[in-house]
Amino acid sequence: MADSMSDAVEQIIVSIDDKISGYQVVEKIDEGAYGQVFKVTKDSKKYAMKIEPKRLDGAHSTLKKEMEIMLELNRQNAKYFPTFSKGGMECKFHILVMTLLGDNLKKLRQKSSNPNSCSNGTWSRIGIQCLYVVKQMHDCGILHHDIKPSNFVIGDSDSEILMNRVFHLIDFGISRKFVRTKKGGPVNASQPNDLEFRPFKKSIDSLKGTPVYTSPNAHNMVDLGRLDDIWSLMYMIAELVKPLPWSHLEGKQLEKVKLKTKLKSLFDNDSFDPIEEMLRSGNFYSYPNYETVYNAFKSVYDNSGCSWLDPYDWETRQMPSYARWKEQADQRRHLFAWEYSEVSTYFKKDQWSILQVELEKKSKDKKDKKKKSVDSKKNKDEAGTLSTTTCEEIASTPVKKQKGGPLKKAVTPKPK
Repeated sequence: MADSMSDAVEQIIVSIDDKISGYQVVEKIDEGAYGQVFKVTKDSKKYAMKIEPKRLDGAHSTLKKEMEIMLELNRQNAKYFPTFSKGGMECKFHILVMTLLGDNLKKLRQKSSNPNSCSNGTWSRIGIQCLYVVKQMHDCGILHHDIKPSNFVIGDSDSEILMNRVFHLIDFGISRKFVRTKKGGPVNASQPNDLEFRPFKKSIDSLKGTPVYTSPNAHNMVDLGRLDDIWSLMYMIAELVKPLPWSHLEGKQLEKVKLKTKLKSLFDNDSFDPIEEMLRSGNFYSYPNYETVYNAFKSVYDNSGCSWLDPYDWETRQMPSYARWKEQADQRRHLFAWEYSEVSTYFKKDQWSILQVELEKKSKDKKDKKKKSVDSKKNKDEAGTLSTTTCEEIASTPVKKQKGGPLKKAVTPKPK
């Protein structure tokens, strides 16, 4: 593994043409703090393989967590996510083999003639696509926690031709479910009736996600919900419009500038005000109004004068890859769900509305129970006050004659 790896992990070296669990290493795609990503082949098919060294400090493997999330997304037939092929422990490291995808959004921007600013037609289309994918993940009961340009990638050029300009969401190392099975419910439950929101944590150990794109809530070190993924998405898309004002800052300075910056100033568009109001007024359990976000992006798209078939800023009509795609795309009037006006119905639908109703009912029952308890205590106190006998009442109460002989007069001994 690279010299930059921590002493807390096994040191391993992977070379081109090595064979790992039957897959041949072709080239390195990427490298991060916890491992490397390679292009591999098996039976003439291409895949991506993540390799994470075994941790010597006994910490959990992030690849194991990622594998669990990927399998859940695949199980629920979520589209535009990598498909799991193989995973597990191999000698001194963990592996995860999945669909091979193409360049990420960060790299694609660098290929544009103006990497610091995308055209309205490009960033609005990307915003709509990515919003669609994030909602799919949320509809599976999962939060991503690290929405950023490097985690949105297009389909591989060798894959189905119509998919290689579509954005997919990857990297689930810190993703987490926000719903859980009710007590006594079925294993791997996915139906709302069998699930409930997991409890909100008032504080967490560390900041979730990448600081440049995290929501304002993340800096307060609280549990993050669906709204926070949308916050990150808005910052990611805003960066396609122009550089974020805090992109070169760190720590408290970054946080301070981010907290005082409004979305409408990032997009230079007042129509993003309702999105900010929605994001700031919600909590961990709140349903993000995806339709409001969609409408803002769609308005920009409509005014841009471009179509879904037009090249992105990093493409030209003469590029062979685009020309091949366009040739097939022309044979279909619409390619994907987000190109239809009816997609607004999808963005309006709340997959977990029944859980919200149950949560509100539990909250109301809890308040009613507390109020009942307070009222009961108050009534007891009032009853106790009313039954207290006053001195005047005692004085006016006739003495009850005792049975037996007369009372003897108490004799006080005389002092000597």
